[in-house]
Amino acid sequence: PPPFPPPPSTPLVPSFPRYCTYVCFTWQRYDGPVNAASCALMASYLNDFSKRYGNYSLLDSFACKTLSTVNNTMVACANFTWGLPAERFVNMTKMGDNTTGGSSGLQILAGRTYLNMSSGLRPDASGSPSCAPSVLTVSSHRPDNRQLCDTGNYSTTCKAIPPTNFPYCACDRAEPSQTPYSMLYTRKYSQSGRNFYCFTIRADPSECGKSKCCSMNLAKVEWLVNNQCSRSVFGFTLKPQGGRTTSKAVSWSRYNDTSLKPAQTLAVLKTNNLGLSPSTANGVELCLALQADIPQCNTLAQLCYNGASSGCRFAMFEQSTTGCCAKSFVNGAFGAISSKRRFSNL
Repeated sequence: PPPFPPPPSTPLVPSFPRYCTYVCFTWQRYDGPVNAASCALMASYLNDFSKRYGNYSLLDSFACKTLSTVNNTMVACANFTWGLPAERFVNMTKMGDNTTGGSSGLQILAGRTYLNMSSGLRPDASGSPSCAPSVLTVSSHRPDNRQLCDTGNYSTTCKAIPPTNFPYCACDRAEPSQTPYSMLYTRKYSQSGRNFYCFTIRADPSECGKSKCCSMNLAKVEWLVNNQCSRSVFGFTLKPQGGRTTSKAVSWSRYNDTSLKPAQTLAVLKTNNLGLSPSTANGVELCLALQADIPQCNTLAQLCYNGASSGCRFAMFEQSTTGCCAKSFVNGAFGAISSKRRFSNL
C-alpha cells in the first residue's frame, strides 16, 4: 500500500485573524533625537494616521513602549479590537490601499506630514561621518505572547560621504572611544553682530578603559572648514561649568587634500590653548563666534566642510605635538529648523 501522506505542517500563528491584534511601529532614527518626547509625538502621529486612513477602531491607542539610545530605536504599539482590522491596517501600511491612493502607509508616515524621516549620520571606525539610513518597521503580534505575525519596513536612501585626510598634522591617532572626550552641539545665539554656535565637552575616563589615550589632556580642537570662510570666524569663547566665560582668538591653516577627487584646498580652524584635562573638561562650553555680516559663511552648516550633509568634523589634540588625537563630528539642525519640519523641532 502507498505510504501515508505526511501530516500538515503547523503554522507558527493560527490563520484565523483574531489572534494578531497587537501592532507596533519601530523607528530606528538617525536624523534626530531618540527620547521620550520624540517617541510620544511618534505615537500621536500614528493615532492620527490610523484614523485618517481607514478610521480604524483601537482597543488601546498607540503609545510609546520602549526606546533605546544605544540602538537609536523608538517603539510605539496599539491593541486593535480584533484581528481582521489589524491585518487590514498592516497590509495598508505595507502596500497601500484605496484610502492611501495606492501609496504604502509607511511611505506616507515617513513623509513630511508625519515623521519627516531622512538619513542621518553615524561615526565609522575612524570617527568620520558615514550615512545612516532611518528605518520604519511595522509589525503585528499576538497580544498574549508577542509572537510575530507579519512585518514590513521602509528605509530612507543614503549617499556616500567622501572621506578626507583630516586631521592633517602628525599625531598618535586614536578612535574617539579610546579617549575620555566627546562633544555635542547644544545651542545657538546671536549677540553684537555675531552668531555663536556652542558645543558642550564631555569627559569620562571610565569609558576609555586602559587605552594609552585615556589620560590625554585636551589642548586644542581643530575644525575642518571651507576655505572661503576663513575670515568669517571672529574667535571663540570657553566657559567652564559654573565659571566665567573667556574669549580667545583662533588660528588658521590650509591644506590641499588629495584624497578628494578632484583635490580641494580646505581650511582648518584651530581653537587653541584650551588647557583642559579629564578632571576639568566635563561640562565646558566652547562657542564659535561667526560674523553675521558675511552671509555665505555666517552659519555652521556653511562654515564646515559639507556641513549641511555631514555635520562639522573636528579633531581633539593633547598638548604634545606627537601625542594623542582623535577625530569625530557633531551633527544637528544648527539653529536652522524649518517650521514645516515639525518633527525636527524635537
